[in-house]
Amino acid sequence: MGVSIYPHDGASAIELIQAADVAMYHAKAAGRNDVHFFSLAMRRTSEAAQELEAGIRGASEKDQLFLAFPPRVCLRPGTIVGADSLLRWRP
Repeated sequence: MGVSIYPHDGASAIELIQAADVAMYHAKAAGRNDVHFFSLAMRRTSEAAQELEAGIRGASEKDQLFLAFPPRVCLRPGTIVGADSLLRWRP
């Protein structure tokens, strides 16, 4: 459950519902049967995640994402034993 408190977390019903919604998603991420009170840190975390998501969507639309496959090398014999797959973002 997410909880927001008037007037600290919002002056209108819409602001309070939005704050409680943010707190609810933080409670869900922490596990079931939990209560979280809204905080500004929660809002900042949610806003940062939204900005990152919007940035990735924009990068995808602008073809700024590309795959890279750097090799994994065993240092003793100096042989390639595999590769990692990385999605890189080139602004």
